[in-house]
Amino acid sequence: MGDARQYLEREGGIIYRALLGKDPAAVLVERYAEANLRKFGEEKSMELRRLVERGVDIEALEFAWRLRDPLNLLTGKVHVMIYLAEARPENFPLFFNTRKRRLIACMVIPWHFLRSVYKGIKGIILLKRGPYA
Repeated sequence: MGDARQYLEREGGIIYRALLGKDPAAVLVERYAEANLRKFGEEKSMELRRLVERGVDIEALEFAWRLRDPLNLLTGKVHVMIYLAEARPENFPLFFNTRKRRLIACMVIPWHFLRSVYKGIKGIILLKRGPYA
């Protein structure tokens, strides 16, 4: 179980960095590992280990995989991390607008649209390569 917990903490850090672009607090990855073991069990929690060790673009793969199967394991893991991350006070500004910035929003939305198209295409290619990329 120690190996699984250690791996899941590493996986949690990778998912957190992919989604939020910064390093997670230690307590967050500990809770991520615990939540995965409770929700998915040790065996299922380890199924994505090959992807993580290969350094696959988790964000792109999850995006495309979610379009194909909304209840897939990677999306479940991303949901666990998001639920945990949004409860942390330091992440409040990432999840909730605290200022009106309409002009900046009008510039950022097209950028994120193009980025999403790119990630979607990349994710579809990763999915076609094999069962988990």
